[in-house]
Amino acid sequence: MKCKPSFLMFLTLPFILAGCANPLNQATYERYCSLGDTAFANKNFQYAGVMYSRAAQNADMGKLGDGPKARALYNAGESVRLWGGDYKSAESMLLQAQAISEKIWNDSAHDRERNSLLVALSLLYLDTNEPAKGWIYVSKTFGQPDLPNFKWKIIYEKYEPVLTGHGMTVEAGKLREELEKRQGTAQSG
Repeated sequence: MKCKPSFLMFLTLPFILAGCANPLNQATYERYCSLGDTAFANKNFQYAGVMYSRAAQNADMGKLGDGPKARALYNAGESVRLWGGDYKSAESMLLQAQAISEKIWNDSAHDRERNSLLVALSLLYLDTNEPAKGWIYVSKTFGQPDLPNFKWKIIYEKYEPVLTGHGMTVEAGKLREELEKRQGTAQSG
């Protein structure tokens, strides 16, 4: 007797295949991230941005979750910012990553991710000479611990004269106060 495919099999096949795609997309995501990491380390920011953008797409397609997508968007946005080719795209990717991070990374275990996004957005708006937009992110760094191999002092020293030059003297004063607090803490610690 011949076996005919059942109608139920045709209904369930797409769901089975969709479930099987996840490991493939995880591997593809990781491959794109690895290629992006290598390109970034070699200062090939344009190629790194492309690879990280593809990783973000794979995070969506494979339903890998918000964390991998936010990381890929951050890396893509930061690569494009450093390349200097398209600040609007960099801004879009970094803002998407920031929105996701505010939703999912609200514990101290993710300080590095959150703070790295604040730094990237702050520097993006410094690069584009939009300190009022950047102030939002710079001010969120107040009271945050320094990152390994990175000190907020670098950002603050770059931002203070730009804020002052744009007539944002109150903000520049707050930044100076935070910088002085950090320098006092560093000297006493």
